[in-house]
Amino acid sequence: MNKTLLLSTHSRFLLQLFEPIIPALSTQFRIVIVLIVGKNIQVPTRMSEMLLTWKNEGVVEQFFFTPDPRETFKFHMAIWKLIPQLKKYTFDLWLATSDTLPSDRYMSDYVLPSSSIRIVIWPYITYLFWQHSAFSK
Repeated sequence: MNKTLLLSTHSRFLLQLFEPIIPALSTQFRIVIVLIVGKNIQVPTRMSEMLLTWKNEGVVEQFFFTPDPRETFKFHMAIWKLIPQLKKYTFDLWLATSDTLPSDRYMSDYVLPSSSIRIVIWPYITYLFWQHSAFSK
């Protein structure tokens, strides 16, 4: 049986970062996706269709949308309702774009077993190599 991967990220990063690699990851992992949707960000129709297609084709096992964390009460209630559904899985790997936001802390503290491998991909612009070009050589 394949290992289980939890991907949690903001909806804007799914298409930008993860869409190209998810089909390849699905050969090795059962994938569950948790997307955080910003209050003023509409989920593109293409993304919803892609997720449904992936689920129907077995590329992803399940996906969930959560409200914007800035809608504090609504967000926390949605996460508390989601936790029991996520705990049905034993995640071997957590792939995320942060590990410090409230949504990430919920995943880390309440969903993931201690044996999970945790990988954080930082998609934001960084000026580390611009200011310290010697690092990049």
